[in-house]
Amino acid sequence: MHERFGGYDAETKVHGYMQYIPPDQAVEAKTYRDLLKRLPEEQIRQTFQERLRELVPLAEEAIEDRESVLFFNQPNAVADYEYWARFPFWSLRDAVALTLGRDPGVVHWQAFEREAATATLFAARYRRLGDLVHASIQARKLSQPIEPAPYLQWCHRMGLVLPEGLIAAVEDQHGRAFDWMNAALRISELHEQALNDNQAWADAYENELADHAATRQHLSALDLFVSQVLEQQNAERAEHAAEIEALRREQAAAAPKELKTRERESLLKLFIAAVMDSHGYDPLATRSPIPGELVAATERLGIPLSDETVRKFLKMAAELLPPEAKITAA
Repeated sequence: MHERFGGYDAETKVHGYMQYIPPDQAVEAKTYRDLLKRLPEEQIRQTFQERLRELVPLAEEAIEDRESVLFFNQPNAVADYEYWARFPFWSLRDAVALTLGRDPGVVHWQAFEREAATATLFAARYRRLGDLVHASIQARKLSQPIEPAPYLQWCHRMGLVLPEGLIAAVEDQHGRAFDWMNAALRISELHEQALNDNQAWADAYENELADHAATRQHLSALDLFVSQVLEQQNAERAEHAAEIEALRREQAAAAPKELKTRERESLLKLFIAAVMDSHGYDPLATRSPIPGELVAATERLGIPLSDETVRKFLKMAAELLPPEAKITAA
């Protein structure tokens, strides 16, 4: 195994970069993972495939947006092909950057490390191409230093897409770089392959549509289940809240009730004291004229009470007297 170009495993870094979840989407991501845990394995697989098809274009667009402002996509990073085509030889770094349409003086691995851009997709392309060129030099498929015209021929054999400006500049300085007959044959083969690939993609798309419909049906059922669970939880919360409110009201009502009981006893004490002191009522007497007198007094005042009611309150009031008070009255 030859030494890696730049001593950096770009593919591993790119893999980690693609799995990065922005902080503002962390809660949504956790909710989605919890949802998937409750699904059957087959449904998880279908849901994952559908979600992946939705996210890949968004991820590619987001990556392009993020990389568009980085140093290798700035105007000063674009290669001057005519200038570099005048050189009789290129270094490995020169060849890699020019193949990607970039100025070797601006775009090189040290710049990726300095700008903290080693985990970008463009850095991965740069690294892979560097590894391929390096391996070809080790296998003596390319000379070192690299001659521009043979290098472009090697790129053609490897199926690499070159900037048209680079091809024109190198041909202008070093002669024709391609065998156009073989290139035309290769393009024809690629076209045929593209037609076959398109048909395969069309068939796969039909299958994906069917999978999508099934997944939506399963997710709808899951949404209904979640809604029912939430409704049940809300009902339980409402019931608990009602119980708590009832307890609160019961506790609030307990104090006034106790106060009314004390007030009632106090009134009964005043009543028995007045009757015993003013009317000479004997609570131990078997028969007493006092209840009749009290009934007559209430009738004279227009607030009549029955004899039974008067006797009941006299009895209740007498029960509050201590034994010595009863004996003293007798």
